[in-house]
Amino acid sequence: MFTQAWGACCLAQYVRLLEQIADAPERSIHKYSLVTGHAASWLPDPTVEIPSPPQVPVTQQVLAHATATPQKIAVSAGGRQWSYAELIERASALSSILCAQSVARGDVVAILGPRSFAVVGSMPAALMCGAVFVTIDPALPRERRRLMLRETAAKVLCVVDGAGQPMDLGQDDGLGVVRL
Repeated sequence: MFTQAWGACCLAQYVRLLEQIADAPERSIHKYSLVTGHAASWLPDPTVEIPSPPQVPVTQQVLAHATATPQKIAVSAGGRQWSYAELIERASALSSILCAQSVARGDVVAILGPRSFAVVGSMPAALMCGAVFVTIDPALPRERRRLMLRETAAKVLCVVDGAGQPMDLGQDDGLGVVRL
């Protein structure tokens, strides 16, 4: 199952561990290291910070792509299509509504609806406000949907037409509802 070289490496780590325990048995177990002298020569120094590559938020990436190729098809289902310009236009309009409801960075926007253009457009709208989103399938049992809203502490519920009445989904708990 293991090569002879791998076995030798594991044995060297075990010997290193035993030597440390013999030298300082009072130390906590997490203070010991399995790094052998040979491994230390090719492992990065754990005391040196490794810079992480820049992370471009997905909203910026989508907006940049929409600006560069506004007429390209972003969403397609059946015979219907949205270009990137249409997607961003609809997402921006909903984002304004969500921001007017005080949706901000770190908030959760729940999106209740079947697979549709409205659900897809709601996703970048939530991200544009700095929020995160959770999609909820209206076919789920009522108690499951309620649990998802409670556990995520959603601030706003976006209800796609045809997804049913949200009245049983926590509106009494101060959850804002936006109909799409």
